[in-house]
Amino acid sequence: MDWEGFFTSYRKPGFIPGFEIVNKLGSGVFGEVYKARKESIGKFYAIKFLKVTDERVSEAIFKELDSLKFFAQIDHPNLVSIEDKGEVMGIPYIIMGYAGDETLKKRLAQGALPESEANEIFRQICSGVAALHEKSIIHFDLKPANIFMKGHHARVGDYGLSKLVSESHMTMSIGRGTPYYMAPEMLTRKGDHRSDIYSLGVILYEMLTGRVPFTGDSEWEVLRKHENEKLEIPDVVKPPYRGIIQRCMRKKPEDRFQSVNEILALLEGRPMTASTPLVESPKRGCAPPPLPRKPGKCGPFRKRTRVEKRLGGELGRLAEFARRNPKSEEYRAEFAAARAAKVLSPANQDSVYIDFEDAADTPTAASDEQTAVAEKPSRPPRRRRSLIGWLFRPVTALLGGVIALLRGIVRGLGVFFANFLRYALVIGITLALAFLIHAALRGFDGELIFAGW
Repeated sequence: MDWEGFFTSYRKPGFIPGFEIVNKLGSGVFGEVYKARKESIGKFYAIKFLKVTDERVSEAIFKELDSLKFFAQIDHPNLVSIEDKGEVMGIPYIIMGYAGDETLKKRLAQGALPESEANEIFRQICSGVAALHEKSIIHFDLKPANIFMKGHHARVGDYGLSKLVSESHMTMSIGRGTPYYMAPEMLTRKGDHRSDIYSLGVILYEMLTGRVPFTGDSEWEVLRKHENEKLEIPDVVKPPYRGIIQRCMRKKPEDRFQSVNEILALLEGRPMTASTPLVESPKRGCAPPPLPRKPGKCGPFRKRTRVEKRLGGELGRLAEFARRNPKSEEYRAEFAAARAAKVLSPANQDSVYIDFEDAADTPTAASDEQTAVAEKPSRPPRRRRSLIGWLFRPVTALLGGVIALLRGIVRGLGVFFANFLRYALVIGITLALAFLIHAALRGFDGELIFAGW
């Protein structure tokens, strides 16, 4: 691709046969866009010259351009039409209908839109996307920069281009959507038409608030927020737009609108068949759980908590061992007896056992018979260490240190001598080569050689 030659020659007559390039409209991920006039009829078009940075996949990109003939068959007032394709200086280009110099991104740079204007534009966007989905075409890169405006008329563009150029880039924001508008499932490359519905919800959110719902310092931070962080909608967003955004931007695709026509039906006041409610209603009769008590920095409460955690860990390890041991029944009985004996206080027993009961498949409560016959387990008394034992302990530690020191010395000497022999061998070989070279230069005359040395 001769981009240097392109920039020096694109204004020359006949650069694109039958067209005169007037001016540049903009540049983006997929290439350079120029406004051109068809010389025969004087009608304006937009020509996009595709950038393919990886030469290894350039041939595949050129082959994929043949699929544009299917996109060219789509005729909808809210879609940018595709008129023709070609190649110049090794650069592929696409000729599209001219949809205006302004994009929704430029309009949103001035702030949020009035509700009536946002409603009108968003309905046109949804109509264009619905037309794509009816032809089994998924955009995968819906964003305000790809929505072209001419007055109050909106057209969706760049559809199909994400598939063409995605293989020539490595980052997820290039070729497979933009992080600010990307659905969570796109992290695992499992997107479908409902991923476009998620992006529509983000676009509506930005049109009504003037900002995107999730921001961050990097692409991955934004993507993770789309995946995990709860959506917060400002109070300025009123029904029914609030409900539309909430449902479009649900984390799971099956919880969203299943088609763009459902969104259009809701905006136009027509009946809508949906499998899930528009807004999640809070469950009645369910009080929020109490906040956990924060342990003090000192005092008996902290000491009791530390002891309970240790006991809980010991019993948890016992339960895990019982699960893996062939004699698990014996250990399960011991575990049940330990719990029935109330090793922990009743107030904190459940919170400690809940972590390891599921792993061991133990009963949640002991039976009445076990409670009646269970006895508190007792540890065997610790043997007191004699005076000889106390003296023998430092002696063994000292001997262990001496042995470790001697072992380190022996190992170091072994390494030294091993390297010494290796160096001696290298020096010997070097001297022998020098002797042979010297002998060759002197004609292998032994007497002269030794005389010279």
